[in-house]
Amino acid sequence: MTLTRLFKDELIGFYRSSVMLALWIGLPIIGIILYLINPATEPEIPFSVLFASLVSGIGGTLASIMVSVHLIHEKSQHVYELFLVRPVPRRDILWSKFLAVFLCVAIASAVSLTLGVILDLLFHGGSINNLTMRPLKSLILGLTTITVACSMGVLIGVIARTVLLGIVLIVFVSSNISALIVMFPAMLKLPNPLAFSLLSGAVVTAVCMIAAGKIFNRIRF
Repeated sequence: MTLTRLFKDELIGFYRSSVMLALWIGLPIIGIILYLINPATEPEIPFSVLFASLVSGIGGTLASIMVSVHLIHEKSQHVYELFLVRPVPRRDILWSKFLAVFLCVAIASAVSLTLGVILDLLFHGGSINNLTMRPLKSLILGLTTITVACSMGVLIGVIARTVLLGIVLIVFVSSNISALIVMFPAMLKLPNPLAFSLLSGAVVTAVCMIAAGKIFNRIRF
């Protein structure tokens, strides 16, 4: 019950934030601009697939920054001392932020990818199945990237003491690691790269969230 209540509160806070509004509006606009600049993608690389990769990169980085900055700010402002009045499991605080940010960014990514598929259908034609299967796989990989980025953002938010340090770690460490984890199976040419990417993403996410929870439990508020 505690996790559900915290999740609802975090979800309301995140989807009303200026960053999420900019993301929901900005990603489709970026897609339209990208299509106008370079509409003639190769036949074997649909525009929607290219756009899915762009969305996952931007969405993962922003998701990681959002959750990390929120945690750092709340720690510095002694927000969590208020929970001493009514004890709340600390893991629920982390999971509520993780789930709320992931859901918001996932919805923005799905809407933006749908726009990419529509543009492909309108201007390139072809079968709906052919134009949706590859973008769907790209969306799955993109959501995996966002999941890893969110979990690493939680871990960085728990560890970092300043916003600047958190952003530096996200830009130079988290974003590269999350992208590498998802793309590494394909780079190694494994028999089923999608399954290996999902598995590795789930493992890294679990490790980051467990580590963040243990460190968070040791912090004295």
